[in-house]
Amino acid sequence: MRIPPFRSLGVVLLSLVVMTLACARANLAIVPVTPDYATRQPPTITPTAPPATATVPVPTDTAAPPTDTQAAPPTAADTLAPPTQAPSAGGAAASPTAPAPAATRTPAPVSAPPTAVPPTVVPPTQTVPPPPTAAPPTQTVPPPPTAAPPTIAPQAGQPVSIPANATFTQKFTAAPQGGDMIGDPGYLIDGNTVTWAALDGGHTAWVLDMGSAQNLAGVRVYAQKPRSGDPTTLLAIEVSNDSQNWQAVYTGTGDCGEPNCDTIPQMKFVDIGFNTVSARYLRLRSGPNRFGFAEISVAVVP
Repeated sequence: MRIPPFRSLGVVLLSLVVMTLACARANLAIVPVTPDYATRQPPTITPTAPPATATVPVPTDTAAPPTDTQAAPPTAADTLAPPTQAPSAGGAAASPTAPAPAATRTPAPVSAPPTAVPPTVVPPTQTVPPPPTAAPPTQTVPPPPTAAPPTIAPQAGQPVSIPANATFTQKFTAAPQGGDMIGDPGYLIDGNTVTWAALDGGHTAWVLDMGSAQNLAGVRVYAQKPRSGDPTTLLAIEVSNDSQNWQAVYTGTGDCGEPNCDTIPQMKFVDIGFNTVSARYLRLRSGPNRFGFAEISVAVVP
């Protein structure tokens, strides 16, 4: 069916008006179309390459809160180019190119903030000291009372005979008491009558320590004769268990310039006995003269 020419011209004019309005809105150039009455084909739309999509960088720090990255303003590549009309084989103009889709923004993944783990508080351990151990009371046992040595009345007159079962010993130590010592106390118990020891000054004493209490019954002495010719005098023989408290077991009966003083023969052994007594120490007390001996022995009974 053939279309009347005036009606085709109206359609063309109406199309031009519509295209003009569309181009005005899209800022596209208007190209007049030459109508082809002979052949009418539908317009061909040639799509153009899609514009580049703006890529939003993803932050690498997962611990920090996400940051909104604004898309860069569209560049010349993102601007829609005016559609290109490609003439068809029949000389008809191509339809305008469809606008490219807008750039999309990909949100960055949101990382959850790290959860803080509260530190574990260990309660302090209180060490309870053990209760003090009470020391058992110490029971002090008083020492048994020391029996006082028997008091023996001084022996008067001539010396008492020494028991037959007594033995003479020199197992003791001798020490001077008072006066000036000549010689060595060891000479009194060395078994030699040539060596001797003496105390000058008068009223001196030799103290013999037996080491322990023993049954004492007398002494055997060898008096030394000094060059001065002075006699050897004896006031008393005393015993003790502590060397502090003394008891007399023999006293002289003669007179050597003072009463109760005996003169001992010199340069020979002389035995002087007394009643047996248990004691540790024995003391020989001199008169007003020099007191020297070469040997001293003590009579001990079982």
